[in-house]
Amino acid sequence: MELLSSAVAEIEVSYKPAKGEQPLIQSSEEANIWFRKFFSSKTISLQEQIMVLYLNRSGRAIGCYKLSVGGITAAIADVRLIFSVGLKLLATSFIIAHNHPSGNSRPSNADIALTQK
Repeated sequence: MELLSSAVAEIEVSYKPAKGEQPLIQSSEEANIWFRKFFSSKTISLQEQIMVLYLNRSGRAIGCYKLSVGGITAAIADVRLIFSVGLKLLATSFIIAHNHPSGNSRPSNADIALTQK
């Protein structure tokens, strides 16, 4: 049986860690400080954005990934993307954050469902 190399896609995985010591995230307040650096100040009141901060075993930030930019009332949080990026980074945990352009800080039913998922 001949193996057809064109029948299967080649997958390449790369990871380039940042140089220097990564920030230690020990509280939601510290996570908030780092997340605010990645949200676009130009569109934070216009579009819902979802960010994921990945951490190593020591609780140090590996990096922040812009998962999704949506509309005024919603953005998509694809769990497969969240986990696939985390696996690629060898992360042991992650923190998800998103904004509400309306300014309402109460979690929506979709927010609660994603947290439970």
